[in-house]
Amino acid sequence: MVTVCFTFYVIKCLVRLNTAQAATVLDAMAPLLQANQVTQQLLASGPSGNQVNIGDNQSQDFFAPTGDAKIYTDADGNWSQIRLTPALAYKKGAVTLNTRIDMTQDFSFNWQVLMKASVDSPSATMADGIGFALHPTYTANELGPNQTVAQALNSIGSAGGNLGTADLMNAFGFKLDSYWNWGNDAQTVGRTGSISGSFYKDPRHDNAANGDAYATWDNRIDGQVDNRIPQNNTTQWGPYGMLTKTDGTGYLTNTASDTGSAVSETPLNGAAATSVNLLSGNWAGLNIVYNAAQHQLAVTLTDLHDTRRTMTWRRTLTAPEIALINQKRYYAFMIQGSTGARYAEQSVQRLRGYFTPENPTLLVRKVTTNGMSVADTQTFTQTTVKKTTAPVQITSAIDNNNFQGVLSHILFTTYDANGNPVTKRVNIATNKDGFDRTIDQWSYTVDPTKYTSLTIVTYVYRRTTNIPTMTLSYAGAAGNGTYALPPNGDVNVTASITNPATGPATWMGVYALDQLPSSLQLKTGSNPNVSQAGNQLKINFGAIDRGQTVTTAFTLHYSGTLPATLYPTGVSADSNGMSLGHSAYIYDQSPELIDAAGKRVDGSYYYVPGTLDAPLAAEKLKESPIITDYINLDPGNFVPHIGNAQPAAKALFHYWDITSPGATTMDPILTGHPTQEITGTTGGTLSGLLADPIANAPQPTVLADYTYLGYYEFTGSGTTSTWHDAKGATAPTFYYQANATSATPQQIAYIYRPSTQKYLAITPPNINFGKRPATAASQGNLWLPSQVGVQAVVTDTRPHTGIPASTGGWQVSITATGPMRGVSSHATLVGAKITFATAGADISTGFTGRAATLALVNGDTHILAQSSVYGSRKLNWGSLGVQLNVPQQAITPDTYQTTITWSVTDGL
Repeated sequence: MVTVCFTFYVIKCLVRLNTAQAATVLDAMAPLLQANQVTQQLLASGPSGNQVNIGDNQSQDFFAPTGDAKIYTDADGNWSQIRLTPALAYKKGAVTLNTRIDMTQDFSFNWQVLMKASVDSPSATMADGIGFALHPTYTANELGPNQTVAQALNSIGSAGGNLGTADLMNAFGFKLDSYWNWGNDAQTVGRTGSISGSFYKDPRHDNAANGDAYATWDNRIDGQVDNRIPQNNTTQWGPYGMLTKTDGTGYLTNTASDTGSAVSETPLNGAAATSVNLLSGNWAGLNIVYNAAQHQLAVTLTDLHDTRRTMTWRRTLTAPEIALINQKRYYAFMIQGSTGARYAEQSVQRLRGYFTPENPTLLVRKVTTNGMSVADTQTFTQTTVKKTTAPVQITSAIDNNNFQGVLSHILFTTYDANGNPVTKRVNIATNKDGFDRTIDQWSYTVDPTKYTSLTIVTYVYRRTTNIPTMTLSYAGAAGNGTYALPPNGDVNVTASITNPATGPATWMGVYALDQLPSSLQLKTGSNPNVSQAGNQLKINFGAIDRGQTVTTAFTLHYSGTLPATLYPTGVSADSNGMSLGHSAYIYDQSPELIDAAGKRVDGSYYYVPGTLDAPLAAEKLKESPIITDYINLDPGNFVPHIGNAQPAAKALFHYWDITSPGATTMDPILTGHPTQEITGTTGGTLSGLLADPIANAPQPTVLADYTYLGYYEFTGSGTTSTWHDAKGATAPTFYYQANATSATPQQIAYIYRPSTQKYLAITPPNINFGKRPATAASQGNLWLPSQVGVQAVVTDTRPHTGIPASTGGWQVSITATGPMRGVSSHATLVGAKITFATAGADISTGFTGRAATLALVNGDTHILAQSSVYGSRKLNWGSLGVQLNVPQQAITPDTYQTTITWSVTDGL
């Protein structure tokens, strides 16, 4: 029968599920909640003041696996599926409650059960079954000198048909039995039945000569054979659900249900209308409710997909059982499964409930940040102050998944008036608030009597071995894994992380924070699981099962203007040039990473002492914690890390005068360069990270009385610098390309020449075209050559020490100021032009002459000559090389003249 309290509790637990799971479970459980209405019954007593609620995401806090049980965790690190037995012969596994239950108070537990045939032989008979038991605990010799083994909190019974319950003394519970066993029934020839004077762990209980189970026949109920339950083990038997109990020796018998015999006689194979089909391979819901006032246990089994298939077993304890409860008061609780010669995979999940623990009860747990126990939970019920201890380091062992780690922090859990846990991180300070430490252990002292309910001290460890890493690969990468980034280019990246075989069952909320060089940006829309804030890239991998690999692909854009090389890890500390790499820190969302306010924080399941500068660290450190005296591990630091930060870099900037006394070169890495900066300039040394743009880099600027010529740049590689002319260039973007420790640092030298002196001049010629009759022009066009050869002299004394000869270009141009006019008459020669043949020069190196026709109108300009190198030149034209062309017209006799402007300009 299911009570109102249970119905309310199921609702309470369901709303606490992960969002991704909630919809499915609610859909499956909604019919069950409706079906419960027909069996509602108010509990006679209300909840006690120290009741504890267990949500299905908290079972790992209260239960411990034992025997062959294996725990699987969900994406949040909470227990999800508990495999009690694998599909192997003679296995038994259980989860035991870490504290005893106060049997004077109501309690309820519910979970889901699953029986699956072997994958290798799916048609084989399944065996033996799943059950639960409540039992008193006994210290060794409590029942007499022959009782040499204690029946403790985590004790379980025998395998096979014993279902993990037989052998426990004075237990009661329930079983889902899938295999017929004759047992050690006194009605079977050669069998003894209950063995008088035997106790828990008596070897005779497991003696094959006494039967395949220390129990009665599986179809004997309250001593009577029920012929409606077949005696058959050649084909699949049942399964059947039966209430059970053991006597003072641990002998197991079946008891009738107060609801009638039919419920125990109905095979759980789906054949009957109300039968739950446990052979379907689907999960079924199981709920138990104990009414303390009535000493009544109710068990309900429900098909989660069809709640019309619901069955309830109920029984009121016998007077001796009630008397024992009044005597002992506190009972242990376990859920167990077992196999024999036949077998099945048998599991439970979503274990939750409420109960009143023994008061006071203090649990001491040692767990990973993921919640996995690395040692058995210790239970203390003393009424005095208790000093709990835990080793600083956990060593590898088979029963803790080969876990090896160090203490990270301590959690302390109490329960509020509603039975809900309140967990906070302990303030770890030596000799303060109950904490202390020695060289090899931590301690935390608790006074359980200060609390009205259960208290839990949890020592949380971080793993130190088999540290995972993240690998990065690029589409189109070179053989060594690097990628050649073109300016303003993209690269497709694949990031992969593997949860090691020794990692958490589910490594949840895994992500990497990658500190990118500033010239790399996430391409918008490339992957919603990847985001960027500033230079930090967040790559989400989600939950990763043990031994599995998860990959995330995305695209990075390179905004640099120089080709670069992108490495799949970090750039080495002594690198130079446009080398880009990664510095990624791997975080997760382990549930046991909790701060002093009770809030979960991101950190790591792993402890890497060499990582001292993780981005979520409370503070950056200069050295690793000393294992013998540290008292706190920052959850945001000491995390797995790949690569390294971009190396530190520096660049030197100069403003130099090309006429500096004594200078023989302007190349900053050659001997003989200037040693003094131009007065009033701000060069100096700038520092940053390799391959980053040089922010606020000094730029070529207009300086009074100076002409800017260009700059030398030495990037840190090679033996010479590169010259960049000033002409037509926009302000350059510089990148740090030399390591800060490089013997030859990166340098940029802006070169200037004084403009107060005229280093470049031209001496223009006077050109005489002679005399002609005025009437000649009226008879046709005139072509009048100069009377003598024409020469213009360019004088070049520009200083150019240590800069390329190619910077010495100059050009000669002529410009008309207007037409030729008569000196006396002021008449004008209309349309007159002067033609210049290609000039020659006394030195031809780098010289180029140009022919031109100069229209004698104001502003007409033409280039007559160019030089690509420094040096003076004489430009020469023969008498026929310069001619005046006068179109046919009437001309007033006069002397005609005009002015031509000759200019020589610096080619820069």
